[in-house]
Amino acid sequence: MPQSVRQSIGPSHLIAILLTAGISPAAAQQSETYRLAGARVAIYNLVGSARLEPGTGSDIVVEVRRGGADAAKLSVRTPQPSGGRSREMLGIVYPEDDIVYEPLGRGSRTTVQVGDYGEFDDSNDDDEHDWEDRRVTITGDGDGLHAHADLRILVPRGRDLKLHLAAGRVMVSNVKGTLKVETGAGEIEATGVRGRLALATGTGSVQASGFEGTELSIETGSGAVEASSLRGSDISVETGSGDISLAGVTAPRLSLSTGSGSITSDLGADTRDVSVETGSGNVTLRAAASLSAQLDIETGSGGIESDFPVAVTRHANDHMEGRIGDGRGRISVETGSGEVRLVRR
Repeated sequence: MPQSVRQSIGPSHLIAILLTAGISPAAAQQSETYRLAGARVAIYNLVGSARLEPGTGSDIVVEVRRGGADAAKLSVRTPQPSGGRSREMLGIVYPEDDIVYEPLGRGSRTTVQVGDYGEFDDSNDDDEHDWEDRRVTITGDGDGLHAHADLRILVPRGRDLKLHLAAGRVMVSNVKGTLKVETGAGEIEATGVRGRLALATGTGSVQASGFEGTELSIETGSGAVEASSLRGSDISVETGSGDISLAGVTAPRLSLSTGSGSITSDLGADTRDVSVETGSGNVTLRAAASLSAQLDIETGSGGIESDFPVAVTRHANDHMEGRIGDGRGRISVETGSGEVRLVRR
C-alpha cells in the first residue's frame, strides 16, 4: 500500500513546478467571476466539476477556475438570448477537437457536437440550436488539449438554471429554484434542494437527499440511484442499468424504472399512484400498516410476497391483481425476472 507523504513546498518551488507543467501561476490560483442576470440561464462546460450553492442578490454568479497544462487556451462566452436561444447562457469554449480529462480514466471516450459558444447537443433542451459541424472527442488519456474548468455557481432563490457537463462531477447543496443538471459522465450529489429538480447522468451514480418541492426527476444511463428524505408531488427515477434505493419518500405519484437492477423504496402515507418496472431485478416496497391500494403485479420469473392481507381478484403464475385495505391508491409492479415483496414497516 503506498504511503502518504507530506511535504512543504515554498513559493519559488511551486512557481517552478507550475511553469514546468505549462500552467501559469495566475491561472492555477485565480478564478474568474461572471454574473448572469437573466431570469432563465443555461451553463455549458465540456469537462470539469461543478458546485451549485445558494447565492444572494439577483444574479447567478459563476466562478470559473481553469486547470490543466492548456488552461490558458480556454475562453468564456456569455451571449445574450437571440434566435431560438431563449436563455441567457455562459459557455466554456475549448478551441481544439480532442480534449484529455484524466479523471475519466484510461480507455474512456465520448464524442460531443459543439456550437460556437461552447453549447453542445442536448436532445431535452427547450431551445432550438443551429449546430455547427464541429465534433469534439473527450478521452481520459492520450494526446489532445489538457484543459478543464471547475465551476462554482451561486444561485439566488427562485432562479431557473440548466447546467450541462459532458464529463465531470456535480454537487448541489441547499439551492432553491428550478434546476436541471446533466452530465454525460460523472456522479451527481444533491442535498437540501427546494423547488423543482431534474438530475441526469449518462454514466455515474446519483445521490439525493432532503428534497422538498414539486417535481423530482432522476435519470442515469448506467449507475445506481440512492435517495432519502424526499417530499414532492411527483417523483420519478429511471436507470438503464443500476439499482434504485429510496427511503423516506412522501409523494402522491412515484415512478421507478430500471432496465437491470433491483428496486427498493418506501411508500409514504399519501402515495396514491405507484408504478415500478425492472427488466431484471427484485422489487421491495415498504409501507405502513395503513397501506390502501389496488394491486397489479406481474413477474416473468419470480415469486410475489406480501406482509399485507390481499383480497385477490385475479391470480396466475406470473400475474396477480387484488386489493389492500379499501383500495384507495394504485400500485403497479412489473419485473421480467425477479421477486416482488410488499413489506410492512
